[in-house]
Amino acid sequence: MEVLFAYPNYQPVQGNSGDNHISLSLQYGEKHTGFIHMHYTGLLSVFSPADIAALYIMYSNDNMKSPIESFAMGLVTAQGTTYLLVIEDANKFGNFGLNADLIDQYGIDALESLYSQWPYYITSSSTNDNNERNFAKMLKQMDSGLKLMKGNPSNFNSWETVDVDSNGNVTTNPCP
Repeated sequence: MEVLFAYPNYQPVQGNSGDNHISLSLQYGEKHTGFIHMHYTGLLSVFSPADIAALYIMYSNDNMKSPIESFAMGLVTAQGTTYLLVIEDANKFGNFGLNADLIDQYGIDALESLYSQWPYYITSSSTNDNNERNFAKMLKQMDSGLKLMKGNPSNFNSWETVDVDSNGNVTTNPCP
């Protein structure tokens, strides 16, 4: 999988001190090629349920430039992890977001509960490897249409896909 980045116009957004979220305040149809954000100490080392909901809201509000599969959500964490989340299959992602009710707090809360329970245990106290492995498995098992990519935090020049085979084994594979 290849992700290409041009030199876009950046629009920095700063959250409020003490909040664990930011408001993107996007207008319907306002197009973007992606966004990147960070999780500070105490937050997850992978994408959160609120992150996935924000991605789905952008998708459902037509905020992604075409092709949608070229849109990337980036994450850098205090734990030293660096990820991209890309939409590999827009139809599957649309169905996943609709079925999980990701435009409603109830749906986000249900996804958050799923994260923290068996078989995933994706928590802020889990290891980075555990969270990465189980997050990738969850995306695959839920047929989310999303693909996780892991970056090299020292230079951001090399990326690997985090893949899950039919037996649930997780591997990383270099991107060309």
